[in-house]
Amino acid sequence: MKTFFGFLMKNVFPAINIVLALVIVTLTTIAANTWIVPNYPDNGNGDLIAHVPKTLAPLVLNRKVNHAKAINTVVQGNLFRKDRKEFSPPVQVRQMAHEPASPTLPPPDLKLKGVLILGDKKIAIIEGDYPIREGDQAVKKKPLNRKGYLLGSRIGSFELT
Repeated sequence: MKTFFGFLMKNVFPAINIVLALVIVTLTTIAANTWIVPNYPDNGNGDLIAHVPKTLAPLVLNRKVNHAKAINTVVQGNLFRKDRKEFSPPVQVRQMAHEPASPTLPPPDLKLKGVLILGDKKIAIIEGDYPIREGDQAVKKKPLNRKGYLLGSRIGSFELT
């Protein structure tokens, strides 16, 4: 066993060191050559560049062009001074047509008999009567049977909330 280990130390390891040294020298040479003499030219001679005609289409603007007279108006008014007043739009007076107010109905005479809540549904169990308006401005009471109404239902002109 000592002889085999001695053989390796004397013959194989120096051979591996020589191979590693040659690999390092080769890689260093390739790196230096790539750094000093690159594959691409420093500046082109223009033979490979495609020539494009330099005709430009007329410029079409979608915005309003300010003329010198408008700019002079801004300069003369000194609109950028510190003590300027902020622009306030002119006040417009609106004439609202007032409709003749119809007489209000009296509130309904309802009796809450119970509430049923099923998850996100809320049901009110109601009985009683509610007023309705007939064509000749007469108010008539309409009976309401005991029934369940969902939240947001309308009874006459009233809404359950």
